[in-house]
Amino acid sequence: MVHYLYHFDYDIQQLQRDRLSSGLETDKERTIVNGRITDVLVTHAEVYALAEKYMIRGLKAVALRHFKIAAAAHFVDISDFLQAACEVYTSTVEHDRGLRDVVVETLHSRSNWLVKDEVRDLLNDLGDLAYDLVRYRHQN
Repeated sequence: MVHYLYHFDYDIQQLQRDRLSSGLETDKERTIVNGRITDVLVTHAEVYALAEKYMIRGLKAVALRHFKIAAAAHFVDISDFLQAACEVYTSTVEHDRGLRDVVVETLHSRSNWLVKDEVRDLLNDLGDLAYDLVRYRHQN
């Protein structure tokens, strides 16, 4: 957040290096490896929630932009995406459609994911996501 206040953007790699140096999440630290996005989506969702908490609209917009780009990447792993979707639906309020719409659009565009057990489990756990997906599919 502080980096954003000076540079009007944030560096995901720097965020991950900071987590390592502070001792947080050292055993599950993940990054962009061989062109594969891992915890990056979750980090963008966390930054988005932080920006909402401190009412920093610019940071929220930047996090949304980064999240959209990362979610649209063809090499996004389903388990990483579902972890990010869970973060989005548990850290944002229902009327804040920013990240939620990206999650729904991504699931809709990757409909082959919908037959997977882990997606079914997430939809069972997150009724709001299931409803949003049904509503989106009906509208389109």
